[in-house]
Amino acid sequence: MGGDQLGAEVTLENTSDQVLKSFEVRVIARDADGKYVGVAISGSFADRDNSGNYLDIAPGASASGIVVTEIDYVDEPLTYEVVAIGIPADK
Repeated sequence: MGGDQLGAEVTLENTSDQVLKSFEVRVIARDADGKYVGVAISGSFADRDNSGNYLDIAPGASASGIVVTEIDYVDEPLTYEVVAIGIPADK
């Protein structure tokens, strides 16, 4: 990940015993000294059907995707920290 719009593959898996509607994800970046640089990306990851309705994320289900950093003002190697939380589906 970096200012040249490269991305990193992230795999999210529902390791809970609950059905989820989405994952809320934040990726922060730190420089070589461990100093906080900024939020590389944040957002809601979910799947929808053709009508725009959320699809349930069953326990054990996983999906992969590419996230592209929003940090384009640092030209050095960065370390990334991913934090994600699953949002339970409404019943």
